[in-house]
Amino acid sequence: MQLLFLKKKEFEMKNTNQFVAVWLDAKFANIITFEDDETNVQTVESDIEDYRPKGGSRSKTPWGPMDKISEKKYLERRNRQVQKYFDKISALINNYSQIYLFGPAELKEKLYRSISDLHAFRDTNIKVETADSMTEAQKIAQAKEHFKLKK
Repeated sequence: MQLLFLKKKEFEMKNTNQFVAVWLDAKFANIITFEDDETNVQTVESDIEDYRPKGGSRSKTPWGPMDKISEKKYLERRNRQVQKYFDKISALINNYSQIYLFGPAELKEKLYRSISDLHAFRDTNIKVETADSMTEAQKIAQAKEHFKLKK
């Protein structure tokens, strides 16, 4: 009986009018929360490495064939790192009813596709926008403007 009560309470917490904005690129994400006229910014570092595959070799004959390198292992490794990054972010934003994703890279769309399939984000309003690189104050101002909060 108590377990049902806890689940109902968690459901009610989810439906409160809480806002979170996430500015992200491949290096880090800023999670901006607004609660009780207070703005909090939390930074999540990513472990995504920038790969530049090296290798391949030429044959001894001039203009001979060149051995190719397989990029499959590099791409699989990057995809695992991106998924870990998204898991860190989604664990921090899953209790909010409105989520605003913005940033310069394509990762925001990938994060949207990743979390929109999850059951925890089923009743969440998620908006995605492209934005340039910004200072922390500009990110907060953009998020407040999106949610129509007082500056």
